Amino acid sequence: MSTQTVLNIILSVLTLYLGYRNYVLNNNRENQTETREMTEIRVQLDNVMGMLRDMQKDIRNNTADFRELTGRVIIIETKLGEAFGRISKLEEHGRERSKDL
Repeated sequence: MSTQTVLNIILSVLTLYLGYRNYVLNNNRENQTETREMTEIRVQLDNVMGMLRDMQKDIRNNTADFRELTGRVIIIETKLGEAFGRISKLEEHGRERSKDL
């Protein structure tokens, strides 16, 4: 074998080795990049889920508050009706007294 052929074989093997090494390194970098991106997405999704849970709690609390307020409004309406009834009776009683005078 000539020196030229040996050098060509060595360069070919070296080229194949470097090409494979670069392929593996790039593949690892891509995997690292994808892993980083997936981690960022997962963190963002976790944040969104946390916000949704907080919103659900707030909605439940608001629903309970609305029920309580509805009950209080009903009580106030009942008491107002009773008060207006007493006022009407007092007005009638006042008219009757003014007729008697």
